[in-house]
Amino acid sequence: MGRILGFRQINDSLVTYRVLPAVHFSGDLVACAYTPKGELHVTLADATGHGLVAALNVIPIAEIFYDMTARGYPIEKIAIEMNHKIRKLMPRERFVAAVLLSVDKEKNTIHI
Repeated sequence: MGRILGFRQINDSLVTYRVLPAVHFSGDLVACAYTPKGELHVTLADATGHGLVAALNVIPIAEIFYDMTARGYPIEKIAIEMNHKIRKLMPRERFVAAVLLSVDKEKNTIHI
């Protein structure tokens, strides 16, 4: 599942995480990546449902998150694109609740 979602390990003192092997697929996503300017973007997402159905909902979320972060987009634009993609692909009863944040160490700010 980590390979499907494009999981990338971050080695930074700001990020502490624990990955437990999952027996079943799930719709939970924790992702973090750096922008070209060095801002740390983080997203926590939870898709409705259980198992593979829920896991399928977070695949486009992860793809958008990593791609747009690598291009330096702000989290507001990333959230908008995530919303558009999920609304386009998924039935109405399927949704993803997510939070995005950006940490700028130079400016000493966190943007949620």
